[in-house]
Amino acid sequence: MAKRAPKFRPVGPKEWGGFYKRIPGKDTAYHVRSGTVFCLWERRRYWRLWCAMVGSAAADELVRAVREGKRFFGYSGGGSFLINEYGQVLVPSPAGDGRQALVGEWMGSLEFVDPLNNEVFDMADDGGLELGDPWLRPYVGVPHHLSRRDELYFWSDSLDLKVPPPGQDPRLIECLRSLRPHGPVRFITLPGGFALTKVPRRVGGRTVWQPVYVGRLDLDSWFPKEE
Repeated sequence: MAKRAPKFRPVGPKEWGGFYKRIPGKDTAYHVRSGTVFCLWERRRYWRLWCAMVGSAAADELVRAVREGKRFFGYSGGGSFLINEYGQVLVPSPAGDGRQALVGEWMGSLEFVDPLNNEVFDMADDGGLELGDPWLRPYVGVPHHLSRRDELYFWSDSLDLKVPPPGQDPRLIECLRSLRPHGPVRFITLPGGFALTKVPRRVGGRTVWQPVYVGRLDLDSWFPKEE
């Protein structure tokens, strides 16, 4: 896949009325710190290793927009945010009150630097990946679900109920079930318009959950882009 130049289009900030959720924990989002965007590369018991976004004019605009989003809620500095499958940048209120702000839209490559070997990787590029291939990059995205009865849905904390997309994508369901044949499945969506999940693997006599590639989203049957 040809490299796409990164672009950022500021919006607002304005109150977000659409879907937002992140996997619990401090390591499941992007973060603005000291004027740079970071995401988690590796976590061990006593330390975390972070990777930094590749510098660009778009990255600088993104940092400014996230800070504006925090100020929108009466706070200063940086903090956490997510980018959904449409590239929309969503900043949660630091108060933990369930509010979010839409601050812009990211387009093109979403590049970070591997802190171990200084290689650049793109969080929005699934080129060359096939169903079940290991995802060897940070596991950061918006969580969605497949029920025991094979229904795709998003769990809304604000509504306290599950919300299905307009259409149930049979290919996505089939891909998820080929990886996780039984029970409910949580998967995440990324700004490139594709999905990841985790599968159990036996490593050294114990079970670890490894991120793997699921496939592209069918945006015609998926949740529509909200503004």
